[in-house]
Amino acid sequence: MNRDLEVWVQRFLREPLEELQEHERQATRLLVAPTTSAQQSLIKEIGDLSAKICCKGFNPDRVKLMDTRSSRVQRLLASMGERCGAGAPDATADRLSALLGERLKAFEAAHAASARAHREEAARHGSIAERLDQSVESLACFLNDRQATCREGRLQEYKRRCEARTEDMGKTL
Repeated sequence: MNRDLEVWVQRFLREPLEELQEHERQATRLLVAPTTSAQQSLIKEIGDLSAKICCKGFNPDRVKLMDTRSSRVQRLLASMGERCGAGAPDATADRLSALLGERLKAFEAAHAASARAHREEAARHGSIAERLDQSVESLACFLNDRQATCREGRLQEYKRRCEARTEDMGKTL
C-alpha cells in the first residue's frame, strides 16, 4: 500500500511539480535577465499595482487596479516575447500544458480504478455483513427454540413428578 502511494506521489505530484519548478526557473531567468528600461518600469509598475491591490480593507478601485495591472502584464509579456522569440514561451507552455493534461488523465484513470476496487471491496464486505446478520438471526431463532423446548421438557417433568407424588400420596392414604 505504501509502495503504491509512493508511486502515485512520484508520478502525479513530484514529476509535475519538478516540471512546474523548471518552468518557474525559466520564467524567473527571463525576468532577471537584462531588460530594457521600458520593461523595468513596467515590472516596477506591476509590483506597485499588486501591492495596492493586496492592501487590507475595502478598496473601491481594486477592480480598476486589477485591470490596469492586467494590461501592464500583457504589454510586458509582449515586449519580452519580442525580445526572447515569441515561439519559445508558447512551446514551453504548450508542452507543460500537454504534460499536465496527460498526467491528469492518468491520475483520473488510476483514481477511477482505485475507487472501483474500493467499491467492490465495500460491496463484498456488505454481502459478508448480510450473511453474518442472517446467521445471527438464525442462531437467535435456534436458541429461542431450544430454550422453549427445554422449558416444555422441564414443565412436563415437573407435571410427571407432581402426578407421581399425588399417586404416592393417594396410595399412602
